Amino acid sequence: MAYSHYFIKSSTLADIGSAIRGLTHTSEAFTPAQMISEIEDYAPTFLPPAIHDSDPTITSISSNCDIAGYYACRKCYNLAEISLPNCKIVDLGAFEYCSALTSLYLPECKQIYGWTFGSCRNLTNIDLPKCTYIGMDAFVNTPLSGSISIPNVEILGLSAFAGDSCATFPATLIAPKCRIVSANCFSSRAALVTVSLPVCSAISIYAFRSCTSLTDVYLDQVSQVTEIHDCTFQDCTALTSIHVPPSLYSEFIADSMWASCSAKIVSV
Repeated sequence: MAYSHYFIKSSTLADIGSAIRGLTHTSEAFTPAQMISEIEDYAPTFLPPAIHDSDPTITSISSNCDIAGYYACRKCYNLAEISLPNCKIVDLGAFEYCSALTSLYLPECKQIYGWTFGSCRNLTNIDLPKCTYIGMDAFVNTPLSGSISIPNVEILGLSAFAGDSCATFPATLIAPKCRIVSANCFSSRAALVTVSLPVCSAISIYAFRSCTSLTDVYLDQVSQVTEIHDCTFQDCTALTSIHVPPSLYSEFIADSMWASCSAKIVSV
């Protein structure tokens, strides 16, 4: 049986009305019908989930969506260009295996979820000026031989940039606001030489495992370190220096985990 009317508690209507007044900067009272109209105005727009999944005819995508849905363009092997100027969220696997894609610029994106650009074999440059979160396997096995710009990222998820089958990666990685680097995040990125994580307080197990060219890690502005696992830098055979602020120098020197690490703790 279909119903044309829905019953909503008066308290719920009051909450909706308050939210709309906050968005519209008005003290006006709204009727239920007006509320529906206003909600529609502020509702997010979508690039629908799986809309082009495995479609070989798609060569470009242009949308003013707020959210790119899960698997939206997964396995679109000929997709070479993405224009999503207003997109705030890229959902699971949205562009996974898009092997013709070479660069990525998402000016308004705040969150990138898991597997979104994994195995994009020709993607070399990414520019995410407002992104604060990059999820699990988001760029796993994607070469990224050009540049990575993530100035506002705070959390890097599990295996976010892991590259077991990739020989290329930028020599320098700078993430000035990153607080958390999850397990295996950069594992096997053999081209990585210098990492700057000035305020990072937690780096999990195997985060930089087998980064065989890595020589310097900068944690030079962090106020406290809550976690650096004893296998964080496993098989980083070229690692020589971990740069820490003077206030943490003694703490780092005293930590037994560094006994198995060839790096020198350097006070900056």
